[in-house]
Amino acid sequence: MSSARRGLVRTGLAVMCLVPMLLAGGCGGSPPQYGAQVVAVPSRDVIALSADDIVRLMQRAGFEDFDIVELGTELRNDLATAGAAKIQRGDKVETIFAVEGDCVYVSSHYSGSAIYDVKAGRFR
Repeated sequence: MSSARRGLVRTGLAVMCLVPMLLAGGCGGSPPQYGAQVVAVPSRDVIALSADDIVRLMQRAGFEDFDIVELGTELRNDLATAGAAKIQRGDKVETIFAVEGDCVYVSSHYSGSAIYDVKAGRFR
């Protein structure tokens, strides 16, 4: 096999090894591979939510289980520190979550709007 052909084979193998890493989202800290990300939005009120609260909020907003697992922790942290957050894919905002008092207001592109009463653990 000629040296040029061996070089081409090595390059092809390197590309084949890199493609799965790129498809899996690359290095840690990057947004999930499907492009959704949670963005904190400063607000007046903040609230500490349980994991169950986050699941209820995200399910009501129309998110799949995979999305909840991937984005739920960051959403929970943002609502506890900033008071509001939006989930977007690219330039498109899919859902906005905002804290006011003991309630979380949800406005979703998919399922409309809702108000979650944190103390009662249910939607109004």
